[in-house]
Amino acid sequence: MVSPSQIRDVISHYVRGGDANEFVLEFSKLSFDIVQRGSPAAVELAGKVECKLAEMYVGHLTQAAFRLWLRDEILGPTPV
Repeated sequence: MVSPSQIRDVISHYVRGGDANEFVLEFSKLSFDIVQRGSPAAVELAGKVECKLAEMYVGHLTQAAFRLWLRDEILGPTPV
């Protein structure tokens, strides 16, 4: 079963400077058929990320803004 922590691990790698194409591939592996293969929390998380990916795809969000959104809204503040 796919968990939110698995999705967050992929997001974290991307936010720290990972390749965008690698992120899409790894995220897609986890989010494919998420309703059947994921926990309810993972389904919700994947849905949020997919919405922002769609915004970026159509040009309503830059890649830099997407990374910031992932960092701030999905990963949360980093400890000091």
